Amino acid sequence: MIRTRLRKTIEQELAEDPYAQKVFGELLRRAIAEAEAMFDHPLKQYALFKSFEEQVASRATPGTPDQLAANPHAKAYFGAIRLVLGEDNFAALESQALERLVQQSLAIDTVVKDAVAENSLNPQNIEAAIRKGLLPLLFGSLGLDNAKQVVEQVIQITRIGLSKA
Repeated sequence: MIRTRLRKTIEQELAEDPYAQKVFGELLRRAIAEAEAMFDHPLKQYALFKSFEEQVASRATPGTPDQLAANPHAKAYFGAIRLVLGEDNFAALESQALERLVQQSLAIDTVVKDAVAENSLNPQNIEAAIRKGLLPLLFGSLGLDNAKQVVEQVIQITRIGLSKA
């Protein structure tokens, strides 16, 4: 029952953060495999799933910098950048480049908030404002193709967030 509830939570409540969905989905698969190995120990299975459920509830995504812990939207944008870059390229980043990505995630959050506030009546204008604000911001550090992919991820995150609001 906990496993089903966790899967539903990951699919629905983490829809705004594709990176967290990916990470927690993989962690859930591992927890299920581990629980199946403990077939004779139902209390250990329960404890395993209960601790995983608490981790999902706190949205403590492994590998996310502490500076973004208090800002779930910036954390989601950081995750989008990380997904686009790929784990190998992300792991190769130096601390200075990583700090720049954190600052860009916070800047993306500001651009999105401003776009939503200024164009709240027209979703197409929100998306256009996001594209206009983010492409120049991300182009220098990510390149054109990666910047476009990140912008599309941010727009998708924004759509989901607006539909929930």
